[in-house]
This record gives sequence, structure tokens and C-alpha cells, in this order.
Amino acid sequence: MVLEAFATIESRYIDSMTRNLAALNINFDSLRTIAAVTAPGFQKFENDPCFYAILDRFLELANTYKLPLTAYLVGRDMEVDSLARRAQLLKSGGHECGNHTYSHLNNLGSLPLDSIREEIGRGHRAISAAMGTEPTGFIAPGWATGRRVVKTLIERGYGYDTSLFPSPLMPIFQGKLKFTSEPQYRNRFQLVRDDLVGNFIGHRGPFRATEARPWGPSKSSRHESILCLPLPTIGYRFPIWHSWAFPIGLKRYARWLRRAIKENAYFYLLVHPADLWDPDHDTRGLPDSILRFERISVSLAVKMELMRTALDVMSSECEMTTMSRIAESHDTNPLQ
Repeated sequence: MVLEAFATIESRYIDSMTRNLAALNINFDSLRTIAAVTAPGFQKFENDPCFYAILDRFLELANTYKLPLTAYLVGRDMEVDSLARRAQLLKSGGHECGNHTYSHLNNLGSLPLDSIREEIGRGHRAISAAMGTEPTGFIAPGWATGRRVVKTLIERGYGYDTSLFPSPLMPIFQGKLKFTSEPQYRNRFQLVRDDLVGNFIGHRGPFRATEARPWGPSKSSRHESILCLPLPTIGYRFPIWHSWAFPIGLKRYARWLRRAIKENAYFYLLVHPADLWDPDHDTRGLPDSILRFERISVSLAVKMELMRTALDVMSSECEMTTMSRIAESHDTNPLQ
């Protein structure tokens, strides 16, 4: 009996040591951000439901599943006092906050270097001022990265970047966004971007990136590079994030998640506030253009079922943590 008990404890210990790390990665695109491409002139939401009811839902899930969140904030949201106070609930709850730029430009990687520095730097300052701590992680809006984005992140000493979308499907997704957005904003979505090479041949595991080698491992030192954590993929570069849950159905989605966990050295599930939007309560008084936003009209009950299914799979097969901890555990710098 003693030996059997010891063997059980040992087996559980070994299993816990070999389980993948996983994180819930929230690209906190607020309603103000959505409005920039769906409702011109409808920009200011001091009671933005993304920071109220929707944030409360994420925090409730975090409490239920005992998991830390990683939320990438938009800097200009943090300049609205009411929204910054709500975002501080993330910090007080022990969750991680990263940088999602200042104004969420979907063509970030194609901008001149000075403009990229301004977007990242101004976002960094606004988030730092609101949260009381500096962000160490970054993700570009729409995964719109490039050599100049990598250069800027290295200059600012960021710990990790999750902007690489290592899949040739990106031009297709950009085309869909381009032709479903308001005409005056369609130039923000480019079919051929500065990261196109990275979409086709970008390294699919963690690696240290430099301006000269943004898509694959370099031998540069820690101070001359940044750790890149590409979006998880399965098969031949098929990207996995939560938006797939809506068109493919619950059972297939769960299978895809399990496969992604097995095929990647780490796993994170990228989600958005729209994934927990309640169309019966969160959309009152908003313009029709926002109500037509993809998946907004799906009921909250369905959205919660999809999210809980994802978290059930992840928590049963992985150790749930923050993106920063994943970065620390997968820092592949050979010269460190």
C-alpha cells in the first residue's frame, strides 16, 4: 500500500513537470477600438462594456478556473480615467498586462520607424501610468509586425513579443477584414504586408528575433534580440485562436485545441472581449454598424459554453499561467 501510494504521488509529480504551460491571451480590443473601423466619429465610451460587464466575465472565469490572465491593453483607453480604474482590477487580481500599442493601428508593421516608435512608446507610457508597472510583453494589432516593430521592441527592452502569425492564411483574413470594414478605413488592411515572409516561413516555436532575422532564430545576445512566441499552429501552419470556435462547432474545436497543445512547445489561446459580448445587454444604444461586427450577435450562453470548453481542455492538459512565465520558460537564447 505504501509503495503504491508513493508510485501514484511520483507519477503525478512527473506528469506536472512535463505538462505544457498554457495561457489565456486577451487582446483587449475595446469598443472604442472596434468603433474606429465600424462607426466613424463614434469614439468615446466612458462606460465601455468591454471594461465593465465583459471584464467582469473574464475575471469570474479566472476565479473559477484559478488561472492568471494576460491582457494586452490599448494605450489610449488607459487615458480615460474610468476605464483605467477598471483595468486596475487586472493588476490587483495578480494578472499580467501587456502593450497592444497606443491606438490599435492595423497597419503597424508598415508604418515608418518613427511612427512605430511613437505607437509602441506612447502605449507603453499610458499603460505604465495607469497600472503602476511597465508592460514587458507586446502584441501588434492584427499581428501586423515587421522588422521595424522588432527593432523598436528591442530598443525598449521588451521581454517578449507575440506578434508573429506563422501562417500563409493571413492575406485571406486581411482581405475579409478589408472588404467588411467601412470604406474610409479599408486601407488599414493590407493583403501584402511587411510580415508576409514571416507568414509563410516564420519559425513556429519560440525563438530570439532581431531586426535582421525577425522570422527565425538568431544567435544574438539577450540585449540585441527579443523572445518571439508565435501564434500556435497545427498541421501545416494552420493558426489556432478562439475565433475558430464560432464557425466550426464545439466538438471539433475541442479536438483542435488538444492537437495544438500536443504539437506546440507551449500553448496560448488568443481571445478578444467580443468573445464574451452579450448581445442582449451590452449593445444597447450602439449604432447598427457595431451590432453587425462579427460574432457580436451570438448569444452569451453560447459564448460562455465555448469559452468554458476551451478552458476545460487547457486546464485539464496544461498548467495555466501568464504569458510572461511562458516566455521565461522558453527563452531559447543560446548565449544567455
